[in-house]
Amino acid sequence: MLLNQNESAVIAVDLQSKFLAPILDRERVMNRGLLLTNAAKVLNIPQVATLQYSSRMGGLDAQLADCYQSHQIYDKMSFSICGNSTCLSDIKKLGKKQIVLWGIETPICVCQSALDLLTDFEVYVAVDAVGARNQMDHVIALDRMKTSGITLTCVDSIIYEWLRSAEHIMFKNILQLVKNSG
Repeated sequence: MLLNQNESAVIAVDLQSKFLAPILDRERVMNRGLLLTNAAKVLNIPQVATLQYSSRMGGLDAQLADCYQSHQIYDKMSFSICGNSTCLSDIKKLGKKQIVLWGIETPICVCQSALDLLTDFEVYVAVDAVGARNQMDHVIALDRMKTSGITLTCVDSIIYEWLRSAEHIMFKNILQLVKNSG
């Protein structure tokens, strides 16, 4: 099951500064997620972001401020993104069969969203772009998702599956993003 550029959508889950603060290795999560976001943008892959209880927890982290338009951001109170019926409906309207998730927290919002989305989509989790407050919860959630049929992968694999070949028209642009990401 390779990812296909024309069949994919990317969802950034709850990347708010207040939630990011206690996340282990949050710099890795953000750096890898930003690479994924920027590559998807170059490849015209649709993206949405969710916010958990934004009136209390704030908006997207400043690093993501330029990445999303307001119509691409969905507020939610449920832990799963599927608890926001408008968000889920809009994701379905994209007409994509593959959903790539990144964000926080692995054992809570990412895991619940991935499990719920599995009903209607092939779900992929960018393991190097998700995080949690403690390692044990992170590992247990990844194992649960994997045994449930969710594909665990990494940002580089996702991007290069979208490209499929160095002959892709956007290969040089993407290669530059990868090199600049460190």
